[in-house]
Amino acid sequence: MSLMETSVHGPRMSRAEFLGEWTHTWVRHHGYVTLGAPIFETTPEGLARRLYRLRAEGFDVDFTDDTKALRP
Repeated sequence: MSLMETSVHGPRMSRAEFLGEWTHTWVRHHGYVTLGAPIFETTPEGLARRLYRLRAEGFDVDFTDDTKALRP
């Protein structure tokens, strides 16, 4: 696996880079997925999925999935 992950939109940050940016931008989103999504130019659901995947892979990532409150 390369350092950079790819998506249909082109290259995206590696896990380490993403976690660094998540920490760096904490003062703007305070761990809330819906506030963090625009910062990372993604949907709240997409950001939540990425954060849950990182947690499942053993990364220590703190976040609040406030998208659950928006689901019907």
